[in-house]
Amino acid sequence: MDAIFLSASMPEPNRPGFDTADPLLIHAAIRSFLTLALGRRRIVFGGHPSITPMVLAACENFGLEYLDCVSIYQSKYFTKEFPKYNDQFVNLNLVDAGKTKEESLRKLRETIFNENDFVGAVFIGGMEGVEAEYNYLRQLQPEAISIPIFSAGGVAAQLAVRNGKDPEPEDLANDFTTIFATKLEIDIAEQRHVPKQNTGPRI
Repeated sequence: MDAIFLSASMPEPNRPGFDTADPLLIHAAIRSFLTLALGRRRIVFGGHPSITPMVLAACENFGLEYLDCVSIYQSKYFTKEFPKYNDQFVNLNLVDAGKTKEESLRKLRETIFNENDFVGAVFIGGMEGVEAEYNYLRQLQPEAISIPIFSAGGVAAQLAVRNGKDPEPEDLANDFTTIFATKLEIDIAEQRHVPKQNTGPRI
């Protein structure tokens, strides 16, 4: 199953991206991506505490909690801060901590991009970490499709403009499903890989 990297977070006060972030659109963009891609592509993400419960809820909604469709990476540096949801992911990858927070994050991101071959990556909202992950993707896997979302704000919006990616046309700006389906070439009618006993999404 092709892998897509998800880099997203809700910007915090006094951090890069906070002034332009739209929490409702960030949430909507992440939900649209998960609804489209889960079970059709393998999603890899860094376990940000503001995003992990959204991923878990979406997995459970489609009956995907025990499938190899999501891989979560976390640094042991943050062990005491791990969200309680971590243990519910089958594919939880713990990366050895460095001596500092910065070194630990560097090792975490290097591990993610060295252990996975991505066909694409989605960047939504976020703070400085989103930019760092965007740069890792461009350096280590330049052929992967990168999709920084503009309309939801955050650092991802800055990346969209700074790297020559024009904002989406006004009539498409918040149609996240169409944006992801078109750029990642995922057919909304594509069959999901779900357990046989699954009866479908609970929505």
